[in-house]
Amino acid sequence: MDFFKHKEQAIRTSRYLVFLFILGTIGVLAIIYLFIFGYFIFSYGTVEQAWMAMNIYRTEMVVLGGVVALVIVGGTLFQVSRLSKGGSVVADILNARLVSPQTRNSNEQKALNVVHEMSIASGLTKIPKLYVMDGEDSINAFAAGWHEDDAVIGLTSGAMERLSRSELQAVVGHEISHIQNGDMYLNIKLMGIIFGLLILTYMGSFVIRKAFYGSMISGNRSRTDPRALIVILILGAGLIMAGVVGMLLGNIIKAAISRQREYLADASAVQFTRMPQAMEGALIKIRDMSRTKNKNHLNNPNAEQASHMFFTEAVSKFESLFATHPPIEDRIRRINPDFGRE
Repeated sequence: MDFFKHKEQAIRTSRYLVFLFILGTIGVLAIIYLFIFGYFIFSYGTVEQAWMAMNIYRTEMVVLGGVVALVIVGGTLFQVSRLSKGGSVVADILNARLVSPQTRNSNEQKALNVVHEMSIASGLTKIPKLYVMDGEDSINAFAAGWHEDDAVIGLTSGAMERLSRSELQAVVGHEISHIQNGDMYLNIKLMGIIFGLLILTYMGSFVIRKAFYGSMISGNRSRTDPRALIVILILGAGLIMAGVVGMLLGNIIKAAISRQREYLADASAVQFTRMPQAMEGALIKIRDMSRTKNKNHLNNPNAEQASHMFFTEAVSKFESLFATHPPIEDRIRRINPDFGRE
């Protein structure tokens, strides 16, 4: 496996990621301006008067656009800076627990041994720390970190309980491939971008909660101006709508970046283990669980922003456009072309 070739590909993908981030920010700004334009149409009654109002307030519109862009970029840089401190930060966000080398739990001992074995087989210079996502019955895993030195591997409790040893080796090998190929670096940037594009939703929710809370506190004293409250609620709703669009754009960005890398990681895991049937078996178990609605999805509320880091789809996607991973059966056929044939 050519490390420098994959590193070069990661750098090119990183530039593509910046381009998509700029497009995503422009898309969020466009939604905000459309929302304001719609408000002016509602207020003044005609499109012509709404255009006149937009022209009258064009300076304010430019300032607003600049502020929103700064908020998105600032949120992204803040999150990337936070996550660059190591994979343990991502594990903490996902409420994962560090597994002690002295654990007496048989499943955890098995997982620790597998991580150690696959790290040696793949040529990693440092053994990643192992985290477990307790209470997650689904079969899933993730790798996180800024560099190989601070990388961690996370497994759901369901993966440790449901997978055979060879299947667990395949899943861990897949995650180690992400460490080797520089995918973690891109994944951290993706998490930062998703946070930046979602930050307007958090702000909108905060504005609406404060508006309702303030009106309830001062309601008995009749000090709340209904018109001011309506304006604040409209502002909050607009921010939430812009944030939702940002989330959708973020999911498209994640899908565009992540899907092909999953095929590469599957192939690398087969190379490490020399057991294609182990990877096939793990994927078949995930497919069978997924046939029950949301059975193989994570319960953790923070899984959405890290969904591209997992071994398979971690959250429900209502459209294949937003899926961060290729379909399970496509991944199986890449390993075994005869799969599904009569």
